[in-house]
Amino acid sequence: MYILSLLSISLAAASSASAAALKPRLLKPDEVIVYGANGRHEVIPRADYHAELARTNTFVGRPRSYETDHHPVVAGPAEARANLDKRDCKEEDILIRYPDQDFLDWDIPMSSAAHATGEGVLQISVTAGYTVSDSVSVSTSTDISFVAEFLSASVGISYTQEWTSEFSTAYQGSIPHGKWGMVVSNPRVYRRSGLLMKGCIGHQTASNWSADQHFSNDQQGLSWVQGSISVCVGDDYPIKRCLGEGYLN
Repeated sequence: MYILSLLSISLAAASSASAAALKPRLLKPDEVIVYGANGRHEVIPRADYHAELARTNTFVGRPRSYETDHHPVVAGPAEARANLDKRDCKEEDILIRYPDQDFLDWDIPMSSAAHATGEGVLQISVTAGYTVSDSVSVSTSTDISFVAEFLSASVGISYTQEWTSEFSTAYQGSIPHGKWGMVVSNPRVYRRSGLLMKGCIGHQTASNWSADQHFSNDQQGLSWVQGSISVCVGDDYPIKRCLGEGYLN
């Protein structure tokens, strides 16, 4: 469960200083800062990082959702439901869980976009005001409170925590001449999901639910979540995500 803080020795040459404050370092487009539990951090090639995640069965990017093939449905024939005598109906709320998923999320902006128009490379830093938060979603929005309360009681997580970026010169990246770039974060996400069955047994409605949990990482100069920070570079604006679908604005 703590894969991002347990990289192999071959990727941990700087691990003796992993708990110290991160010194300013200009990231190349093919490098990432990996940060995990207890202030641990390492700067490694992006390809090596993704290979290590694959080796430990941590999905890179958002995995296929178990919900894809499960839209809200109604169990039991409509006529039977309409004729069901309330005296014979024992209403139940049942939460069914799919297997949990541990993955590295899509690019999240941590700076504004910048265009390197001058000579050499442009330096760009993490800026303040970008947020990431735990969340609960249900295909029937009226049931969000029920699912959130169940998860709070069963796994002890409120799913209300939010992190906001602060300006940090320790997290800088380089943008080659003529390119667009942006500092991005790829948070580690632990997802719990399933179905919520409501109503009379045998005649229930089913709704999809999911809950995404992040993990705190407190560094000197930046309080954020576990995962990685890197620079996403593109030829045009808006910048196409380096990990994930769509564009960074």
